[in-house]
Amino acid sequence: PDYNGNQPLVHPQPAGVAVTDSAARFIGWHAITILRIARHPEGVMRVYFYNPNNDSGQHWGGDVQVSTARKGERFGEASLPFEQFASRVYIFHFDPLERGEPAEVGAE
Repeated sequence: PDYNGNQPLVHPQPAGVAVTDSAARFIGWHAITILRIARHPEGVMRVYFYNPNNDSGQHWGGDVQVSTARKGERFGEASLPFEQFASRVYIFHFDPLERGEPAEVGAE
């Protein structure tokens, strides 16, 4: 949202994530749907997504704990901080015609 004029997603975006268990051992590839990206009231940018295995939270190892409540999730959503989500993405849909300023995104 910080780099596209704070425009919401027009429609859900399919994506694939690498899933690991609580010991960070690779389990496999998993399809999810990105529903929205928003700043949580505590100031953390989070990715809110539909997870077909929505099981009240999954621990993917290290500090990666999927949340399904109390982090701004709407009914049926799971979420992760943006950086944690991005570290697990292996495929996503990108439309070069969408509004945004990719050049403004810093290296950090």
